Amino acid sequence: MGYVPPAPSTKIFSDATVDSSVDFVAALDIGTSSCRIIVFNSKGEACGSAQAEFEQLFPNPGGGWHEHHPMEIYEQTMRCVEALAAEAPSLFAQDRLRGVGITNMRETTVVWNAKTGVPYYNAIVWDDVRTADIVKKMEGSDGIDRFRDVTGLPLSTYFSSTKMRWLIEHVPELQRDLKDKDGEGQNVRFGTIDTWIIYLLTGGASNEAAAYVTDITDASRTLLMNLSTRSWDERLIDAFFGDLVDFPTATALPKINSSSEVIAPCLSGAMKGVPIAGILGDQQAALFGQAAVSAGEAKCTYGTGAFLMMNTGTKCVPSTHGLLT
Repeated sequence: MGYVPPAPSTKIFSDATVDSSVDFVAALDIGTSSCRIIVFNSKGEACGSAQAEFEQLFPNPGGGWHEHHPMEIYEQTMRCVEALAAEAPSLFAQDRLRGVGITNMRETTVVWNAKTGVPYYNAIVWDDVRTADIVKKMEGSDGIDRFRDVTGLPLSTYFSSTKMRWLIEHVPELQRDLKDKDGEGQNVRFGTIDTWIIYLLTGGASNEAAAYVTDITDASRTLLMNLSTRSWDERLIDAFFGDLVDFPTATALPKINSSSEVIAPCLSGAMKGVPIAGILGDQQAALFGQAAVSAGEAKCTYGTGAFLMMNTGTKCVPSTHGLLT
């Protein structure tokens, strides 16, 4: 028997206020091994949650490959939403659920066709190391810090751009479509998990106006965003993909939004009509959640990995000891 995604587990916090005196906001958290929804009231109390795991794929374990089914991530996320709505419908009452925010594992990379809504390949997970040879090639004579002054990051298998290059090199249908720059190339969409989930929440292939966005925290982990301009950098894009394809940045990379703004309403399910109003990569979200809102404050949180992060205020502070900016 094949893998069967587990049903969500729900939890209702009975001591939280859920009467008509409060409104609610929801958070979708898509991590490495599971997804969840938590609904909070306007007093900041957690009122209810649902969580479900999704399948971990290791098609070449000796080579350090790690993948996810993109559609399963979305389906399990929506199963969590519907399970909690069935258990606690008052949390989803019309006009009381004011918004939903999304936090996600960051560098994990998906590529799909906007006309069909179908991914070209599985999501390549942040800890996948298949791109080690690409990293070595990209280093050249400059080493791993070749792009650090622009991106704040070293060259590494960790970040999205090398995963994108691997996909272009190894998925024939994707490379073919990208080379058809005035045809199917216009339908290619790359994104991290936030971008993928928001695209589907806002209608996906059935809605020409489906949102295709990311936020600055997720974009900053691709090795393609210029930290100074906070926009996609064509010099980086050409360095990573220029020898393979004429990369269509305007259509194949999402718009970079701020982390807190109304994007678009959800179009189906228990959250239909609820505005998507925030995106934060998981570790930046944890920093904010731990109230490290002033320069010099830091957090260390533990999940699939351990992550230490410091708020440096409104200026980039380049590390002299190999830390990321």
